[in-house]
Parts: sequence; structure tokens; C-alpha cells
Amino acid sequence: MQSYIEEICQKQVGAERDYKEEWSAIRYLVGEKIFAMIGTNGEGKQIVTLKCKPERAEQYRLEFESVIPGYYVNKTHWNSVLLEECDVPKDVMERMIEESYELVFSKLTKKKKEQLKA
Repeated sequence: MQSYIEEICQKQVGAERDYKEEWSAIRYLVGEKIFAMIGTNGEGKQIVTLKCKPERAEQYRLEFESVIPGYYVNKTHWNSVLLEECDVPKDVMERMIEESYELVFSKLTKKKKEQLKA
């Protein structure tokens, strides 16, 4: 699932990948803002953390057991997905990644958005 997630993240316009050593996490950013992070939680379980509208975040948590409140981030606006126990279908995971990207992209300045689209 991780390679699929990375593939979807890399498709997003202006997406950049880096590795945050202190967090032992792969981050995907747009305009220097994180929209996806792949790492582990406090129990050592592999997770992906994605931004989400609060009402959608709760909906995903109710629908899928592997979707939990964001690990080590604002739990209202972020969800984490336990990848080893993932019950989220690929098409839904893709939508979650795209929603996260759009939320972050929408907050960028007009100038930054134009630069990324060029």
C-alpha cells in the first residue's frame, strides 16, 4: 500500500518528497506545506497521515477501522491510516490523498499556486 500511496502523492501538481530524519518520516509537501506523511506511530505501526475536513475526518473514522485521529497532529483536521491493518479501498485512499492535497493547496497564496501550476 505504501508504494501506491507514494505514487498518488507524486502525481499531485507541485508535490515534493522529502525525508524528515528526526521524525523518521517521508513527507509530501506542496508549497512547503505537508499534505501527507508516511511513518510510524508510538507503537511502531506504519501509518500515513492526511489532512481532512473535520466532518469528513469523522466520517472516515466511522467507516474504516484503520482510520484513526491524526497521530501527533491536530486530530480535528488530520487522520492517520494504519497501513498494516488497512481496510480502506485504493480508490478511497486516492480520494483521501487528493482531498488532503487540495486542502493544503487551497491555502497557498495566489502567487505560489500560479508558480506551481506553471
